[in-house]
Amino acid sequence: MTAAELRMLDANANRAREGIRVVEDIARLALDDAARSAELKGLRHRVIRLAVSLSGGGSALSGARQAGSDVGSSAAEHAAAEHAAAEHAAAEHAASEHTGCDREGSSAEVPGCPPAGLRELLERNSRRAQEAVRVMEELSRLEDAGIAGQLKEVRFRLYSLESELSGCLAEKRGGKLTELLRNSGRVLLYVILDAELLGSRSPGSMARELATAGADMIQARAKNMQAGEMREFAAEVLAACRDAGALMVVNDRADIARSIGADGVHVGQEDLGVRDARSVLAPGQFLGLSTHCIEEAEAAGRSGADYVAVGPVFSTTTKADAGEPVGTGLLREIAAKVNAPVCAIGGIGARELPGVLDCGCRIVAVGSAVLGAADAAGAVRELAARLRETGGPGGGTRSTGDEN
Repeated sequence: MTAAELRMLDANANRAREGIRVVEDIARLALDDAARSAELKGLRHRVIRLAVSLSGGGSALSGARQAGSDVGSSAAEHAAAEHAAAEHAAAEHAASEHTGCDREGSSAEVPGCPPAGLRELLERNSRRAQEAVRVMEELSRLEDAGIAGQLKEVRFRLYSLESELSGCLAEKRGGKLTELLRNSGRVLLYVILDAELLGSRSPGSMARELATAGADMIQARAKNMQAGEMREFAAEVLAACRDAGALMVVNDRADIARSIGADGVHVGQEDLGVRDARSVLAPGQFLGLSTHCIEEAEAAGRSGADYVAVGPVFSTTTKADAGEPVGTGLLREIAAKVNAPVCAIGGIGARELPGVLDCGCRIVAVGSAVLGAADAAGAVRELAARLRETGGPGGGTRSTGDEN
């Protein structure tokens, strides 16, 4: 191999080894996955052995190294990365001003931006290793087709491991929600128990009725309560959900969700960010995030939200500042693009349910359609029955359509 080829081989072998090591530690220390951790260790050693074999010896690789004169590691590149990040931030701000969407969380491809969490750390280092192995593979074609074939095997296994570990991270982080989505095989019914819509009715009694009637998840929402009152409200809802077997979510307040042992928290675009909220939650507590456009939804998926709420899909009276309806077209686009369960919310009742289900969402949230009904538990039973009839995501087309 020429000096330039050896230099390329050495740089990419090191890059691959470093990237695989980060992924290996995620498997080992974050997921306690002994099998995949051992496999990644084996892949890391295999990459180096193949590089040494291709170069004719380890000394040839290290002898070709010229880190000090590498134009890619210069101060100029660092400055360029900072400049690119600043330009990206300015462009994102301008775009959000134009579209009304906050694109926070879209750091995945921007130099100098830290990862939002383990999922993004996994993605970055997997891609880093995959790209480096691809360069090694192309170089090896110049010398040894057999080694090229082995490197191709490594690369394709890295693709698979990224997908497998991403799923493991989501399952571990999402706790009971991920388990319920996997085991139920259907769209979940999520009732927003808003204190203002509830009125003088007991939150605990209502939550118990709704959960018994078929609500899979119940959110305690009380925008105008002080922290102490909100905690009591949420604790009463949680006790009822535990008795009836429903998941319980606290709106906005990750600290209250943590302190009472709720199953999860739901935050909005103006609330505590995903990373900060996650730092407050206990392991296994899930996190949902409200979004109103494709940019926010994609950012939510990248940031590690366990479900992405999209809405309002239709006009709603549950939330005064909900904004203009986004419609089923956007809901369908987001459900197809975002790598997280999508929750449809806003103005949804029995009449709207078939069109919403046809968009591929995994969770349907309802508020006034239940609490505004003369028989709240009856409304939940009707909605739950329709969800059972239609089955999994995209099952709306199996509805009879007689509600339209």
